[in-house]
Amino acid sequence: MVRFNLEEMNQLEFLDATEPPNQQGPRNLSVTGPDHPYSENFWKPGHIIGYEHTFIATLGDFLGSLDRKNPAHADLDAAVEVQRVLDAAERSSASRSRVEV
Repeated sequence: MVRFNLEEMNQLEFLDATEPPNQQGPRNLSVTGPDHPYSENFWKPGHIIGYEHTFIATLGDFLGSLDRKNPAHADLDAAVEVQRVLDAAERSSASRSRVEV
């Protein structure tokens, strides 16, 4: 299980169901450590990411791809795949069971 909370954008809550049952439990993982690709831009140890940083990073990626004459990451095929994952997440939530993607 992976859970994201918009109010704590530096963390993911993670549960590994393959661990022995007596060791299973949610863990909070910091996802903006020094090895994160954007850490040199605005995340320093001990500082959290703000809502605005998500837009700054997205815009920076887009403008950088134009400057490098590389296509942006998103295209229709990627959008279809994202929608399949979102649909599976909704079905999983509604059925409270695992859904294959």
